[in-house]
Amino acid sequence: MRTPQNVLEGLGFAANSALGLGRGLQAELRAFVLEKIEQKFRKMDFVTREEYEELRLMVEELRHEQETRRTDR
Repeated sequence: MRTPQNVLEGLGFAANSALGLGRGLQAELRAFVLEKIEQKFRKMDFVTREEYEELRLMVEELRHEQETRRTDR
């Protein structure tokens, strides 16, 4: 017959193993979800930061030009 100490050690070992398995599954799930999200973003047609900044500068120049023409009238 097992002593209570051996039973508790066995339960502790089983709980520790389950926690380790849970952490491993969590890491795998996180990696899977991140990969799927990245795949979806790659398929979308987003503007790059450089394209955005270039367009923003063009709009600022056009606004300035428009204001200059208004004041020249």
